[in-house]
This record gives sequence, C-alpha cells and structure tokens, in this order.
Amino acid sequence: MPGDLRIRWLLNIAYMTVGEYPEKVPAKYLVPIEGFQSKIKAGRFANVATTAGLTVRGPNSAGGSIFDDFTGDGLPDLLSTSLDADRGASLFVNRGGGKFSDQSNQPGLVDQIYTLNLARADFDNDGDLDVVLLRGAWDRPMRLSLLRNQGDGKFDDVTLTSGLAGPISSEAAAWGDYDNDGLVDLFVCGEYFPPDGAGDGFRPDPRNRCRRYRNRGDGTFVDVAADAGVENLHSAKGAAWGDYDEDGRLDLFVSNMDGPCRLYHNEGRGKFRDVAASLDVTADSGFACWFWDYDNDGRLDLFVSSKAVSLAEEVAFALKMPVETPIHPRLYRNVGAKGFRDVTAEVGLDRPTSPMGCNLGDVDNDGFLDIYIGTGGMAFSHLVPNLMFENMEGRRFEDVTMSSGTGHLQKGHGITFADYDDDGDLDLFVEAGGAVPGDGAYNILFRNPGNGRHWLKINLVGTRTNRSALGAKIRADVIGADGSKRSIYRTVGNNSSFGGNSLVELLGLRDSTTVAELEVSWPTSKTKQIFHDVAGDRTIEIVEGAEGVKAVTHSPVPSIRP
Repeated sequence: MPGDLRIRWLLNIAYMTVGEYPEKVPAKYLVPIEGFQSKIKAGRFANVATTAGLTVRGPNSAGGSIFDDFTGDGLPDLLSTSLDADRGASLFVNRGGGKFSDQSNQPGLVDQIYTLNLARADFDNDGDLDVVLLRGAWDRPMRLSLLRNQGDGKFDDVTLTSGLAGPISSEAAAWGDYDNDGLVDLFVCGEYFPPDGAGDGFRPDPRNRCRRYRNRGDGTFVDVAADAGVENLHSAKGAAWGDYDEDGRLDLFVSNMDGPCRLYHNEGRGKFRDVAASLDVTADSGFACWFWDYDNDGRLDLFVSSKAVSLAEEVAFALKMPVETPIHPRLYRNVGAKGFRDVTAEVGLDRPTSPMGCNLGDVDNDGFLDIYIGTGGMAFSHLVPNLMFENMEGRRFEDVTMSSGTGHLQKGHGITFADYDDDGDLDLFVEAGGAVPGDGAYNILFRNPGNGRHWLKINLVGTRTNRSALGAKIRADVIGADGSKRSIYRTVGNNSSFGGNSLVELLGLRDSTTVAELEVSWPTSKTKQIFHDVAGDRTIEIVEGAEGVKAVTHSPVPSIRP
C-alpha cells in the first residue's frame, strides 16, 4: 500500500543495501537521514568481533549473553546462548590482547540448546560464577538448566539435584539475597496467561507461575513463591532486585507483558507485598527492566522497556509524524518517601522503541550511566537501528546512535557491557539474531574508542555477604579540577534482565585522578568500609572486613584442556 510506512522503510533499506541511498530513492518515499543524526558527538565504536575471534561459530538465532570472568583470571569472558535447536551455549575465553578463544565444545555447554536467556551468580560461594539458563518463552514449559562452574571454565549441569528441574516458560531470572543470609536466591519469571482472554489464545498453565527459589546453602533450592506472595499470575518478561527504600532488604520488581508491573516490597521474614500501584510504577506491556541510580542522588530508580511497538510507529517517529501509541519505555525516578515519579518525557526517552535486549553502562566515563537498546521484532521486516542514549548528568538522555556508529540493524537480544581489553572503558557485546529460522546474524563486539577520562574499577569480594557481593553498595566522592565535589553511586549486580554486565564496577571519574572517599556498604554484615584518596586508572579489590584495598593485575590463564 502506498501509505504503508513499513514498506517505505524497507524500500529505503533496500536502496542502502545496493549503495543507492539516498540519491536514487524516489523523493516521495525517502526516509531522510536527518531524522537519525545525533546532536551530541560521541566517539565512534568499531565492531571488532571478527578480529577478536567471536564469529568462528557463524550466525545464530536470538539468545542471551553474559560478559564476565568465568575462568578466574580477572578478565571478562563471553558466555552466550541461542534459540537454535542444534547449537549449545558458547564460551569465548578472554586471552588478553583483545583476543578470545572458543572453548564451547565441552561437556556442560555443548548440549545446552534452545536457550533464550541466562543469568549468573556464585550460588555456592566458591568464587566461581555459575549460570542459570532459561527456556520455553512464547512456547510451552521447558526445563531450565543450572550450570555449576568447576572453576576452570567447565560446567556441571546440576539442575536435577538442585531442585530447579520443574518445567516453566521463562525468558528472565534474577539472582539476589532477599533474606541477607549470605546465599543468593533466585527469582524465575513465568509466562502465565490468566484465563481472562488477555493471553491471545494461550491457556493458563499453573507451571508458569513465577517462582522464588530460596537457596538452602547445600546446593539445593526450594520454591517459596506462594508463601512469599510473588507468584504474580501474569506473563512476566523481566525482573530485578533492588533496595529502593534503603531499609536493608532487597525488594523485587517484575515487568509484565500482559498487565501492570509489580513492585514487591520486602516485608521481612520471607514475605512480600505489591506496592506498585501506591508508588505509581504500574506500566504495562513491559519487557526488560532494571534498578539503577541514573541521576546519582543515592536512590535507586527504575527503568522498564516496552516491546509492544510496531515498525510503523518507529518509522513515523523518525519522520517526525504523529505517533498514536502511548507505549514507550518508562523511567521512574525515586523521590524518596513519596515513591516514584514518571520522568520519561522530561528526560527525552518518551519515544517508541522496540527493545529486546538492553542494558546500562557508563560508556563515556563521566560517572553517569548510559543506555543501549537492542531493537527488532519477531517479523523479518521489523529491522530498525539499535539505539544508544548518552546520560547528560542525570538531566536528559541524548540519542548518540549515529555518531557512535552503534546502530546495527540486526535483531539485538543479550546486551552486555565490560572492559574486555582492560583499557579503562566499557566495551559492548550484542547477541544478534532473530527468534525464527532464517533470521540469524553474527554477534557484535563494539570496542569503545576511549574518551581520555579517568576511571576506577572495583571488584568486591563478600565474606559474610554473598561471595560475588550482589547487592553491595558503592559510593565514590570525587573532586573535579575546578574544586567541585560530586558523588557516584553503584549497586553491584544491578543490570538489565536481558543482559549480564561484568560484576566488576567501573566508575568514570572524568578529570579526577583519585577518589577522595570511597564507601562500600555490605548488606549481610551491615558494615561499611571507608577508604580515602584511592588512586584511579587501575583495578582494585576490596574484601569484606579486610583492611585496605588491593591493586589487581591480570594474567590470562592457559588454554582450557579439552
């Protein structure tokens, strides 16, 4: 149809493919490039996946990714999954020097097929990151997999013995120590469609109620969701733990596709209460989500992406045409005792986007967390650029997609940040590819071009708190060259429900070469450690209860034996 914006958009892509855009595009069908240009100049990220060794397995379907240290050498490795029925999980071990080696063909990984997403944590506190793999999304209940890291990049499937083998349709899970006993617990999103017609023909299946597994500390888990009041009874697409009211207990946010979001306040003693309505965080059509402190005021805010956006709506926005849908990402600012306030419009995020994977990271080392969104839809035709938004000191987000060169067109799923080349800035991995056969793509590794600013990377080690320090809080006070003082806040493990960033926290310091005061708050021991005049431009380790900070150097491990 002549007025179909989808066809108009795909026509422009076709001309781009043959190198004839925009000159040869008929004027009445042209989508001008001006609609995508960035107001802010960001450094240009280069896709180095091929030279880094990340494409040796060929194109893949949709999947998840984690960018973290699975081999214990201090360098972030890449663990990714795929919906392909003939491809297991992929482990690319970081060898240093900007290179990875494929160590996927081993027991524990090669048979982990048809996996859309995954989440990591050290559930047994042995110092090695373990992972849970999610399956069955949009389909039927399937078994998830819990893989225990042996410590050398090899994994044992301990699903059956752990008590996590019950089938469930899921594409998201979140680890967090809700009872502060030093053991990370697990919340698994279930895609439960209630019997009220909202499920578009899907029948309600009691197996798809959300689950909250309490870690018993002996390698086993028990589902206590019903007693806790967090079964949800909606189609949950994302979940995140965060202590939004600073009472020392982790609360739980759940993003639902078919109904309002939930914010479960942790009442203590294993009980939770949904306070989403009273705190005004009830966005519907939700997808990936996270807690974060986007404005560095010391309080955790909420970001919720929305998937219910059409290609035509995204093209209309680019053409500066009216967009009828009210559906868009939601940024809820924590305003303390009054709850949250929807600031989506005032910060510039009130626009139609189609996130699948998305995540947060300080890509320009200014101390404020930026956003990257992997876009697309189930249909082949739903191809739009991925999006990068730069956080302008907590006041506004600017689209820097075009100037950064990160607007890849392929479907974007697992989005993850880590400093893979150990040069002090965050690089970006994108698990690319669609969810249906024939829509595969090669994965992407965008190398950060650098920004000349100072930084500090912090690795926390829990002793009474869980070993990987999930939920521990960091406050860094820095003094700029002009004498101005500001604070940077981070919570370990706070990242997207559809992507796994490194647990090593990178703080961008701008022109400050030291952190004047560094405070770490540990949730289980309820203690604080304070350090003064901590030198920047290096990686440090802080152990709960120990004196001083330890400088960290990295020595890549030898190749894993087959």
